[in-house]
Amino acid sequence: MKTEQVIASIDPVSMNDVASLGSVHGPCVSLFLSTHRFGPETTTQDPLRLRNLVKAAKSELADAGTERQIIDEILTPVSSLVDDATFWQHQSDGLAVFSGPGRFESFRIPLALAEEVTVAGSFRVRPLLASVSGDDRCFVLAVSQNSVQLFEATRYTMTRLDAASIPESMDAALEFEDPERQLQSHSVGGGDVAFHGHGMGGEVERDAIERFLRAVDRGVIDALGDARDPLVLACIESYLPIYRSVTRYPNVANEAIAGNAEHRSVAELHRAAWQIVQPQIAATIAAAIARYQSAVGTGNTADTILEVLAAARDGRVAQLFVADGAPMWGRIDEHGNVSVAQARSISNEDLVDRAVFETLAHNGEVIVTDPDALGVNTVVAAVLRY
Repeated sequence: MKTEQVIASIDPVSMNDVASLGSVHGPCVSLFLSTHRFGPETTTQDPLRLRNLVKAAKSELADAGTERQIIDEILTPVSSLVDDATFWQHQSDGLAVFSGPGRFESFRIPLALAEEVTVAGSFRVRPLLASVSGDDRCFVLAVSQNSVQLFEATRYTMTRLDAASIPESMDAALEFEDPERQLQSHSVGGGDVAFHGHGMGGEVERDAIERFLRAVDRGVIDALGDARDPLVLACIESYLPIYRSVTRYPNVANEAIAGNAEHRSVAELHRAAWQIVQPQIAATIAAAIARYQSAVGTGNTADTILEVLAAARDGRVAQLFVADGAPMWGRIDEHGNVSVAQARSISNEDLVDRAVFETLAHNGEVIVTDPDALGVNTVVAAVLRY
């Protein structure tokens, strides 16, 4: 199944991307800056600001005694972005760049980022977490007589899934199923479909629609496999009860985007779908916070960095709550002993980021939230498996 991103100039970031960054060990360079989508700043000011961050990283690496060959290996890919005019013409609101031994990644994200350069023992990822697509994913199925499209959506992105199993239209769905059918169709007011057979009236109409939507649903199930994320329907109102009666997908959203989907742009579909699923996502996070609060005092929570990090390394963190904030620098030695540092150096790392990496490595869930929501005075807390 091929995918095509239809909201441009954004690089979707998943928790898998974050987890993979945790496997790289220093010296690691993390750069953050705000960027411009339009205007002369895109090709003048923004590249210059990245160039200055590269210079600062180079100076810090050199001051730490890093070999020139390693410095060049780390910073050459970043420097290549500075002079890439095409790259700067397609930006969002923020840019995060990560470069270390054998690893280079850049993400254009729809959030303005405070300008920052960090050279440390691992990548600094917390500024990136607010834009990560985790449990905030849904699917959008836009169905009309002449077009069927399936999208994967996150808070900031909308991607068309090119699934061969899904028929492209009603004609395509019914063509081989009933080649002799004496049935013609045409669009009428607002995208409704009228079917004309031999005296059967509405029965023919509903039967054809139902067979069409069953074929669509078979394709959706084949394309999405074991996914359980909300599926938002975008179609005329008469299709809604029929699709809900035939679908085997386990999580069709209660609300739908009503009207002929052919008359809506991708951006409009994305905006409408997100308004539908956002309360469900917020409720899921609220439920997770409630579970944390009810578990406080039972021994199944942790709210200090040393406790959280130890539990994460042991695979005991089920849910990690993280807020953005100043790094907590420290180091973990070969025996697993943690030492907290007062300042950053090229050999230590943000211990909160390390807790994120360890939680993800052991299939835990990372939830970005405000610490005030948890009722604790910390940027990190966890619900433990045991």
